[in-house]
Amino acid sequence: EDAFAEFTRWYHWQELASLCNLVVVSRIHHNADPVANEQVEACFLQVGHRVSYLHMPYLDVASTHIRAQLALREKDLPASVFAYICENGLYSSVKSR
Repeated sequence: EDAFAEFTRWYHWQELASLCNLVVVSRIHHNADPVANEQVEACFLQVGHRVSYLHMPYLDVASTHIRAQLALREKDLPASVFAYICENGLYSSVKSR
């Protein structure tokens, strides 16, 4: 949801808004900016699309932490998570163990 408030700063955001509806995952511990969210929602409505919110439980995990673990080749990541990252090319610099 924090990234959604910055949506109008994304590369080609107008094109994305014109192509699809958007689902925003809302984290319980994040204080969203309601004014910014309303402004972005208005952009989608103007082109006939909508924004939906999916409220999820808070997970104390961040992509920054995962990238740091991968860069340092740490073994903290469960093998299944590491395999999924490699199989799906989620981080281009990751090579299998």
